[in-house]
Amino acid sequence: MQITRKIKLSPITTELVKDYFTKEGFKFSENQNALWKASLKVNNFSVTITLFNNLTLLFQGEEKLVEKYYNFVSENFTFSSKVTLILGLDESGKGDCFGPLVLAGAIIRSNPERLISLGVEDSKNLTDEKIETIFKNLGNNLIYKVRVILPEEYNSLYQNYKNLNLLMSIEYNKLIKEFDEADYEKIILDRFSLSKKQLEILKNEIKKPVDIIVRAEENLSVALASIIARYYFSEWFKNQNIKLYKGCNKNAIELYKKLKSELTDAEFRKIAKTHFKFD
Repeated sequence: MQITRKIKLSPITTELVKDYFTKEGFKFSENQNALWKASLKVNNFSVTITLFNNLTLLFQGEEKLVEKYYNFVSENFTFSSKVTLILGLDESGKGDCFGPLVLAGAIIRSNPERLISLGVEDSKNLTDEKIETIFKNLGNNLIYKVRVILPEEYNSLYQNYKNLNLLMSIEYNKLIKEFDEADYEKIILDRFSLSKKQLEILKNEIKKPVDIIVRAEENLSVALASIIARYYFSEWFKNQNIKLYKGCNKNAIELYKKLKSELTDAEFRKIAKTHFKFD
């Protein structure tokens, strides 16, 4: 079904919106009556987006595509007197041989355009240096909380639960409860953060609506949470007396094996996730 939607932009966001559609693969063309016109075709469906001189953004095309891009722009690039308050959740360190597991939650209370102009996006697209710069310039228009599970605690929790998804579900639940006094409308979490079963358990235990979606980091609050989690994760590495590798690549695995043989169990548990097996 073909539908039409429109929304009003502010001058500060027009280039940001254009950059976003460029990354999404839209093709731009000139239009006599508009600042620009962009089109995208996915399989047999298409959507056209036009920005007029009065900064009205017009969406035309197949319903699912129109709603997808209209909703994203509405949530992330338009700033009415009523901002949709979303608790975005993300983590860092889940699959890393060394270091903590860090869970973060963030609510953007106002002025999201400032965060967009600062460069907030999925932390996987950013360098550690850029993440540090963004974190140190976040300002006061947001609420965030962090759960840093240090390796020694992580290993004890994993030994108890014997399942990473269960561990994360319980810890996310604890983190969400820290926002009980905060004002927000819903929670957004990436579908691949937890197993399907644990996501359903989490949804049943939380009072607020929970949206579990693919590519949740495209939401600004989730992207912000990913940056905050990554910042705290990276800070842990900076404070270690020995050089450790992030991730679980060849260098990290070789160092993991080496340190496991050289250190006592108590020392090793303080820096590494001990359930990894590299025999």
